[in-house]
Amino acid sequence: MKKKLYFIIGIFFIIILPGCTQTNTKSQNQTWTILVYMNGSNLEMTSAAATNDLREMLYSGSNDNVNVIVQTGGSLYWHNYYVDEDRSQRWYVGRFKMDELYNGELKNMAQADTLSDFLIWGINNYKADHYAVILWNHGGGAIAGFGLDETTNGDTLILSEMKNAFDKTKKDTGITFDLVAFDACLMSNIETAYVLSPYSKYMAASEGLISEMGYAYDVFLNDAKNNTDKDGQFMGKSLIDSYIYEADRKGSVASS
Repeated sequence: MKKKLYFIIGIFFIIILPGCTQTNTKSQNQTWTILVYMNGSNLEMTSAAATNDLREMLYSGSNDNVNVIVQTGGSLYWHNYYVDEDRSQRWYVGRFKMDELYNGELKNMAQADTLSDFLIWGINNYKADHYAVILWNHGGGAIAGFGLDETTNGDTLILSEMKNAFDKTKKDTGITFDLVAFDACLMSNIETAYVLSPYSKYMAASEGLISEMGYAYDVFLNDAKNNTDKDGQFMGKSLIDSYIYEADRKGSVASS
C-alpha cells in the first residue's frame, strides 16, 4: 500500500486505497460535494470545537463548483444559535450563511444507518463529479472505531458498522468516494484502510492524537474551490496542510 507521510505531532497519512482505481481529471470545471458528518459530542459541549469549525467553513462556504453539506448531532449542547441539540439537522454551508436543509428526529450519530442515510441523501441531492466525506469527532482506532455520540451515553461507530454504512451507500448510489478523511485521532490504521478500500480512492487520517482544533476549514475550502480539477489525493493533502496552517495560526501543534 503506497502512502505519503506528513509529520505534525500526530502523524497524518494519505493512503491510496487499493480497491479503487486512480484517475486523472483534466477538465477545469469539475464539481465537488463535500459531506461533513459532524458528531459534536463533548468536543462541542466543553470547548465549542464543532462551532469553531463551522465558523471556519462559513468564512469560505460553497460556490457553484463546491457544495459543502453538514449533518450535525451527537452533542448535549451546541455553542451557537442555529444547531439544535435535540434534533438531527443538515445544512448547506454558504459564505457567512447556513441554510437548514433537514430538521428531523434526533438520531444516534454512532449508527450505520444514520451515516448511510446522510451520505445517500447528500449524493442524491447534490450531484457532482467528485465526492468527499469528512468524519468529524473523536477517533478510537481499530478497536473503538469512530465518533462518540454524547446523547447515547457514548455509543461509537465501530468498523463493522462503518463498513455497513459505506457498503449501503455504494449499493444505493454506485458512487466511489474520491476521499474519506477523518478529523479525529487514531484512525490511520490498516484496519480502517481495509474497511474503506472498496468505497474510496483515498483516505486521510492521523495515526496519533491530534489537537481538537482540527483542520482549518476556511483554508481547505478556499484551496478546494481553486482546484476543482484535482483528485482526492490533492484534497487530502490540502486538508493535512490546513492542519499545519491551523497549528501555526494558533501557535501550537500539541496533542493531548
